[in-house]
Amino acid sequence: MANTARRPPAAPPGSRGSVLPRLSLTLVLSACTHRPATAQEWLKTTAPDSAWTSVACSADGVKLVAVARSPVDPELHPVYTSADSGATWTQTAAPAAGWTSVTSSADGNRLVIAADDFPGGLVYRSKDAGATWEKADFPGSFWTSLASSASGDTLLLSSANFPDGPVYRSGDAGLTWKRTGLPASAWTSVTISANGLKCLAVSNSFPESRAYSSQDGGITWKPTGLPFSAWTSVASSADGSKVIAVSNAYPDAPVYISIDGALTWTRSSAPSDNYTAVASSANGLRLVAAAALINGQRGTIYASRDGGGSWAPTVSPALEWTGLASSADGRLQAAVAKGEGIYLRRTASPRITGFSRLGDGGFQLDCVGAADDRLSVQASTDLKAWAEIGTAAQLTPGVFRFIDSEAPRIQTRFYLVK
Repeated sequence: MANTARRPPAAPPGSRGSVLPRLSLTLVLSACTHRPATAQEWLKTTAPDSAWTSVACSADGVKLVAVARSPVDPELHPVYTSADSGATWTQTAAPAAGWTSVTSSADGNRLVIAADDFPGGLVYRSKDAGATWEKADFPGSFWTSLASSASGDTLLLSSANFPDGPVYRSGDAGLTWKRTGLPASAWTSVTISANGLKCLAVSNSFPESRAYSSQDGGITWKPTGLPFSAWTSVASSADGSKVIAVSNAYPDAPVYISIDGALTWTRSSAPSDNYTAVASSANGLRLVAAAALINGQRGTIYASRDGGGSWAPTVSPALEWTGLASSADGRLQAAVAKGEGIYLRRTASPRITGFSRLGDGGFQLDCVGAADDRLSVQASTDLKAWAEIGTAAQLTPGVFRFIDSEAPRIQTRFYLVK
């Protein structure tokens, strides 16, 4: 959550001393309670170890849901939810199955889960954040991936069922489903924009993988220019303009980025790895990509905070990572691993901790945030319309400063950082 500070007005002509500034209560509290933060490592939650395959979360990161694949023991391989940002977890009443994928609406209430059990995987939906579930009535398949619009009304469901892997679409929150016109393939992942219009589906079919996009919510599709590879996962920004695709074609498994809604693609600087999952913040800048183990080695989660321009490994255990999720602001990220637990990575929100007027009339803001943050400083004269006026410079890890040189020319200005 961003906080604000108001620049003190200039002292009236002929007055002595300075006019005391008025500032928001949030600034006072943050100055008293916040400390510099650094990029956080992945921490294991209290959820039990299981054959976890997929995880999803609400836009605010408060509600999470995770599914496991093995149908052997319903006590050990269930569907779990959290209503407190992963602090505690509860097993739901969803039946035991080979769950492979889960998706969530932005509010975390509408959930859909899919399985790959032979001969036909189950699909269930929930309208109350997992409290109750109902079975979808349509042919089963080897389901691999789910995607949801922000409202939960538009859904995509993909299958890798050889040789006739379909992609299904729902326009009524999973009540009814219809097979799309996409050609049969081993579809591995789908993603959809918040408004439910921009979609992408990828496969890892040999010898020719496929990548198709849609601009009308999955009704019509056309091939994209994404190069051939064994694509395993895709994710997009909320508006669908920024898209990321990862591959497990190790040793040359690429990560590709598009900034024009999948029209054109560029290989990113991410290292080649055995990628299994990817997740994106709403603005498409904070990305995480997870890789599975290779001969017992690696199992790394990489992060980017500039839309894939640069990448760095996070502090994560070497595990068989299978799924990722991100809150809208990218400051809560969730990861699941095969035979292990559910992990979270939190990044503290930036805050203003102090301010001062400089001798030349400039206005200085002191802030704290994560060491890997890009602190955007925004200003407004009416608390309604905001515009970025610059980025804060990092003095030491997690400690930032911004000087507004335009302040002497503006009578009243409010600030926030995010």
